[in-house]
Amino acid sequence: MFKNKFIILTLLLLVLQVTKINAQLVINEVMSSNGNVISDEDGGHEDWIELYNNTGQDIQLNNYSISDDNRDKRKWVFPSYILKKDSFLLLFASGKNRKSGLYLHTNFSIKASGEAIYLYDATQKLLDYIPSTEIARNTSYGRQEDGGSNFVYFQTTTPGFSNLQGESYTPLLSLTSNFASGFYENEFELKFLNSLPAGSEIRYTLDGSNPHSESFIYDQKIDISTSIIQETSLSHIPTTSNYVPHWLEWIPTSEDIFKGIVIKAQVYSNGTALSNVKHLHFFLSPESRNRYSLPVVSISFERDDFFGYDSGIYIPGKLAIEDDSNLNKANYHMRGSNWERKAHFCYIDTNAVIGIDQEVGIRIHGSGSRSLPIKSLRIIARADYGSNTLNYPFFGLTHGQNFNVLLLRNSGQDFDKTYIADALSQKIIQTLDIETQQYQPVIVFLNGEYWGIHNLRERIDKEFIAQKKNINSENLDLIAYSNGIEVIEGDYTFYDEKIRGYLDHYANELNNPRIFEHIASVIDLPNYIDYTISKMFFGSYDWWGNNVMLWRERKEGSKFRWISYDNDDLLRVDSLNSLLLSVQEGLNQWPNPDFSTHLFRHLIQNNSFKDSFLNRFVYHLKHTFKNEWTTLMLEQTADGITKEMKEHIQRWNYPPSMDIWNHYLDDMRKKFFFRRCFIQDMLQSYFDISDNHLLNEICTDTIPMIDEKFPIWIYPNPNNLGNFNIRFQQDGVYNNLKDIELIDSRGVVIWKILPEDIDLNYRYEYPLRLHLSKGIYVLRLNGKNGSIQNQKVLVY
Repeated sequence: MFKNKFIILTLLLLVLQVTKINAQLVINEVMSSNGNVISDEDGGHEDWIELYNNTGQDIQLNNYSISDDNRDKRKWVFPSYILKKDSFLLLFASGKNRKSGLYLHTNFSIKASGEAIYLYDATQKLLDYIPSTEIARNTSYGRQEDGGSNFVYFQTTTPGFSNLQGESYTPLLSLTSNFASGFYENEFELKFLNSLPAGSEIRYTLDGSNPHSESFIYDQKIDISTSIIQETSLSHIPTTSNYVPHWLEWIPTSEDIFKGIVIKAQVYSNGTALSNVKHLHFFLSPESRNRYSLPVVSISFERDDFFGYDSGIYIPGKLAIEDDSNLNKANYHMRGSNWERKAHFCYIDTNAVIGIDQEVGIRIHGSGSRSLPIKSLRIIARADYGSNTLNYPFFGLTHGQNFNVLLLRNSGQDFDKTYIADALSQKIIQTLDIETQQYQPVIVFLNGEYWGIHNLRERIDKEFIAQKKNINSENLDLIAYSNGIEVIEGDYTFYDEKIRGYLDHYANELNNPRIFEHIASVIDLPNYIDYTISKMFFGSYDWWGNNVMLWRERKEGSKFRWISYDNDDLLRVDSLNSLLLSVQEGLNQWPNPDFSTHLFRHLIQNNSFKDSFLNRFVYHLKHTFKNEWTTLMLEQTADGITKEMKEHIQRWNYPPSMDIWNHYLDDMRKKFFFRRCFIQDMLQSYFDISDNHLLNEICTDTIPMIDEKFPIWIYPNPNNLGNFNIRFQQDGVYNNLKDIELIDSRGVVIWKILPEDIDLNYRYEYPLRLHLSKGIYVLRLNGKNGSIQNQKVLVY
């Protein structure tokens, strides 16, 4: 009798304990790939988490927190919100980070491939968690009964309502293997660890294509060895049209390239797929992960989607062949959803950690750069492919980890030179209050074939701005200049009425303080001034009417701001007079049509703006663009890809060699010095500065000489033993040159050269190595028309 009472008491205590465990705030249901189940207030289909209050009383959620990282318990902290007893709270895991409005939004999203979710109370005590679970698109994972302990998958989901209304199902199998994607020193045996349903089998492919019921049959193991590495094929396919200029043409790779192994496997039974596709990317190398100093991106796809004649997005293809008179009809110039291709994206960081392993959409990205041999790729996370975010801190934890779209850029017009121009320009101005794109160079493989260095970048769109500024992405005016004014988001009305129309209306009163106060209320002038100065310093030529983007939040008091991007022509012309180009009026052609200079040429007429602009420019010349800083940024950025450039050059033949790549880097170093000196002269001339006190200490290494007929620079000056360079600043200026003479302090001509004997390099530069005695000399340029230009040269 006593024994029976003890058993009954024990059972009662267990029941009470279970009741107590379940009587709490719980994570009730989770969806990590929302295709069309429910939309948020922006119309977006975001991941979501449902909480259920099973405590029997109302809960104040203030200071509670939820996270996808147990090392960061307070990743997203709840605002003041009372959740009634026996009620549900729908929380969008969108990355939008909103704590007011129709819905609450966390600052993270959930990987469809699996990610644990942790719920904490205000004291950081763990209340509940959902283990890492792969969840198919438009399905959820949750408690079969609200607050219960039995978890199931729901094909009929119930966001914000009782799970008793949901319909559960058994999901497709997910294959597991004994080796994960990555780099390995030695060959090994790959095995799949699942127990398979009776009558089923695993089929797999090695060429990047999706498996089907006729693919290779898996038989206990796959030997991962060099013997199964596929023949080089994609790298032998021309990626430019026969009609592009010869300096842009595709050049066959001269050496055998490094290749990995791509395996895609799936369970089949009588022709029916019973599992999701398992994607594995292996690289065999004696150096293992140390083969590359950069992260590796491995992309796999159906071959015809990228390289098929009819619709392959990476090649000229059918469209170019059928109409070779119009180069813009090549396949790679096509845009829109019809030219987006499904692919698998695997990101392996430098610590051999797989950061991303998911299906994505890919399009060719860019404008003129589409014609280059190596293409820029737009990587798109979409719920249709399993997840609407790429959830990984590609650029470091301080720069976010939820991205809808990323770019793998080919460095644009700089692809055949330094390969770092735009990234470098944005690193130089990283301390300024200007939105810039983050940068991470990576090594790319396509279907296992080495594809060279690409620049992983953020894409500028509404989500880019919303994430950086923590605002609603659906409440923006986003305007671009792209050979015309293009409205990307919102409309042009505010700018047209409050800025463009306003300046036209008061064009004769621009120094009226009231007029300037209005402009300052609708334009973030410090941002605009810094942006304009940086563009001018960088010598961007493809700028005024192109590659311009500005935005504002659509609310009272917000101001337009400018975004810096696409500086691939950084210092291409280091003697470019950007100020004169910025004030030209009435033009109707690239690079500075009338609409593109409208704002600056009006503002510069205002004395207050003019003073601010000039003083800020001088500040930047002395600080932001000082030689020590630009040189440091150049060295750091170049060092980031130096180890990988040789293999990249062997693959693409652009630039032609490591020596020429280093030559371009050295050229850029010199141009930063030249540019500061030229800008000093440009400012002095445009603003008619007679007192040089404002501009002192800017140009100390090079003495500029600017003349309409014979503009030259001599550097270094002073110099040692007469070893210096003559730099002509206009193409063909020597056509009007009679001769050049060097005269000593006695007035004796000690050296003379004729134009036909001057062997100019591509920079219109002529080096002198004269081994002179210490003293002062005069370099004289004599023109055919009798003009003379003298410049002192000091030898020490």
